[in-house]
Amino acid sequence: NRIALVAMTVIPVCFGAENTGNPYRYNGGGYALFGFGACQHRVPYFNASAGGEAFLVKGLTLGAEVGYNTFIESRGNGWGLGLLNVGYHFVDRSNPKKIEPFINWGVIGAGFGPCGFAPAASLGGGVIYWFKPKMGIRSEFRYMAISCERIPMFGVGISFR
Repeated sequence: NRIALVAMTVIPVCFGAENTGNPYRYNGGGYALFGFGACQHRVPYFNASAGGEAFLVKGLTLGAEVGYNTFIESRGNGWGLGLLNVGYHFVDRSNPKKIEPFINWGVIGAGFGPCGFAPAASLGGGVIYWFKPKMGIRSEFRYMAISCERIPMFGVGISFR
């Protein structure tokens, strides 16, 4: 009887069956994004990136992103981009809604490619539409600065939490 009592107590705890007392809390997530834009010289631009972010306090986030960037006419001579992001999501993390607006600032960044390293930064914002509890469509607008290039960009992708 003692073995049965221990099994009924330990097994549900090990497998999370007794976790009903803890409310859901949204602590961060990741995303994949495809973006299009044009630089100040009106040359079309493409970006593919992925990143993640964690909530620090309320809606304030800290995250990182890596991506591949190229001007469409350069036929594959693109460059990588790494950004450290600070953002704010307008969300109740204990009770998230379907629509989640956010702002994002790429504070520290570096572009790296055939010509070496270059400083980079970004500023933007957008919205995530959560069509499932842990998966959503992310759309955003960014203004990116990489070395001497200035690139306004619109991006669409998926988010998960």
